[in-house]
Amino acid sequence: MDIQQATLLDLLALSILVDVGPGAEPSSRLLRAIGGTALSLGLKVDARPIEVGEASRLGRRDLWALTILSEGLEVATVSRLARVVGEHRANIVTIHRLAEEDLSAVDFILDVTNTPDLADLKSELLHLSDATGIDLGLQPEDAFRKSKRLVVFDVDSTLVDGEGIDELAREAGQGEAVAALTRQAMDGQLDFAEALHRRVALLAGLSLEGVRRAAERLPLTPGARQTVEILKELGYRVAAISGGFDLLVDPLRQRL
Repeated sequence: MDIQQATLLDLLALSILVDVGPGAEPSSRLLRAIGGTALSLGLKVDARPIEVGEASRLGRRDLWALTILSEGLEVATVSRLARVVGEHRANIVTIHRLAEEDLSAVDFILDVTNTPDLADLKSELLHLSDATGIDLGLQPEDAFRKSKRLVVFDVDSTLVDGEGIDELAREAGQGEAVAALTRQAMDGQLDFAEALHRRVALLAGLSLEGVRRAAERLPLTPGARQTVEILKELGYRVAAISGGFDLLVDPLRQRL
């Protein structure tokens, strides 16, 4: 009826759901036969009979994908997460690590079939995110999620840790002036469009070589390169959007 396999280093776990059909041998005899075969193969087996109703519920599960991003995911955080999920009568079906270097990324597939209020679970997960500093996303584990094949990132303060125009301004010797205009726009003292035009005007005369130096200095956001590499390995197309500084984006594309 179903089969799943998981491996970790040299350990293998294989789960098989078997429909023995009517008229089969008594379950006790069948379990002894399975145990004897496993022993001869050097395997450890845990087998038990299940009720028909329990098996039928497997096809009616409401699955959601909970994705966690963190700079070093601690065991205590995973424990708190599992406790929150359990308190809402949800079950963790599978856990799959997506990345583990500068940035940890883990997928938890949750069965929320018996969860009384999904909104309450989402709310408590958000509280956990605030308390632990992890980023998380919860979405239905359905065909729409699996069929997504395009991921689009903003460049400033997303793929790179900062603003491209700030690096250009430093190269042009206008770093403080551009920063002051940015602060005025953020404080509502200056219209954003006007602030942008005035900041760009301060870059007048900047050489192409200066633009290239600024592009090389742009610091990648921690985990950006790793995230893009993983997405490409999974078959996604990755795009980057910017406010118009193509000369900064093209070198960034080569770095990623």
